[in-house]
Amino acid sequence: MRVKIKTLGCKVNFVESLALEELLKNAGFEITEDELCDIFILNSCSVTNESDKKSRQALSRNRKINPDNYSVIMGCYSQVSKDELLKNKNVNLITGNMNKLDIVTKLIERKNSKESMVDDISKYRVFESLPVHGHGEKTRGFIKIQDGCDNFCSYCIIPFARGRVRSNDLDSIKKEAKYLSDSGVKEIVITGIEVASYGKDLDDIGLIDAIESVSMAAPNVRLRLSSLEIGVVDEEFLKRLKNLDNFCDHFHLSLQSGCDKILKKMNRKYNTEIFKSKVDLIRKYYPNAGITSDIIVGFPSEDEKDFKETMKYVKDIRLSRIHVFPYSIRKNTKAADMEQVDGNIKIDRAKRLRLLADELSDDFKYSQINIPQKVLIEERSKGKFSGYTTNYIHCELSTDEFPNIELNSIVDLKLINKDGELRWTACSAK
Repeated sequence: MRVKIKTLGCKVNFVESLALEELLKNAGFEITEDELCDIFILNSCSVTNESDKKSRQALSRNRKINPDNYSVIMGCYSQVSKDELLKNKNVNLITGNMNKLDIVTKLIERKNSKESMVDDISKYRVFESLPVHGHGEKTRGFIKIQDGCDNFCSYCIIPFARGRVRSNDLDSIKKEAKYLSDSGVKEIVITGIEVASYGKDLDDIGLIDAIESVSMAAPNVRLRLSSLEIGVVDEEFLKRLKNLDNFCDHFHLSLQSGCDKILKKMNRKYNTEIFKSKVDLIRKYYPNAGITSDIIVGFPSEDEKDFKETMKYVKDIRLSRIHVFPYSIRKNTKAADMEQVDGNIKIDRAKRLRLLADELSDDFKYSQINIPQKVLIEERSKGKFSGYTTNYIHCELSTDEFPNIELNSIVDLKLINKDGELRWTACSAK
């Protein structure tokens, strides 16, 4: 039987799809990338209403291409919208975010009637371990160390879709890290729904312990963190982190707004002063760190003054890269019932902030001129190699100028300013 898995949303979904793929292969199923398939599995996202729409469109497209195949939806959309999906003619099996790997058994037993395996996720307090699985990319592997979120931001459905915080044990994390290292990846990304909360449900264990465990199990592989809430960042955390030679000096800090009024409405657990103090602390230990973030513009009740505060703030703290998102209503959240900002205003603010983000990104690159960088070469396309430095600067190299570079290798390079243009060169070159 040919199975196609389509994944929407975050890296956690990506990791879980890889684990499911491994189980299906072991059970005798054939994994395919073709649209024509006997079984279609959609690992869904529900972070916005638009995410829900994309899931429905994917289910509809599959049914048009494969009128008689067996269609499965799993993940966040099915967790929070089971009743809606039970009415969807394009779905045979619905499962949520717990026991999703039991899909394999259900696929072996396939029935014609519509089934739901969605349980109340709020009652789960134990991390659902994933089988050791392939990494899905040639250069980079991912380890999911925790699930769930306890933050309950006013715009976010994820605590209801993923449940409360649950952490994987350190032995399992070490096992996954060693497997990925042995498989040849050059970088491991430590990920989860809210990684900073790792260990809240364990005794005297925190995120830094998980990072050290990965470093110990994979000492020759670069380590990178996914999005991070700032509460975990303190002197002890950074001192211990600094002792790890393979840690990448890149911190993706979840900011969302540079205006205290909006942060309060978002139910974020900090203000701009606290956030800046954490950024300053990081730069004390990692002066050349790439500090990236996400910003939502047009959040309910945000006026022009609030937006300009955000623009000034992100410029003052010198973020190296910003992901800009116009606010999108998510039903069943508190923010959905707040005073909404006009859509055209959101589009305009997103455009203005992206222009500033480009300036800040260029400023960061110029600040790194003549500083030696280790670049992981990940792709070769259209006569160019590309990859990322440890502090998350994207690098492109001409294959003609660097004919001896190999994919999945780490090379020593530096940025130079040649005739007003930034370019990469070997560290030994002048």
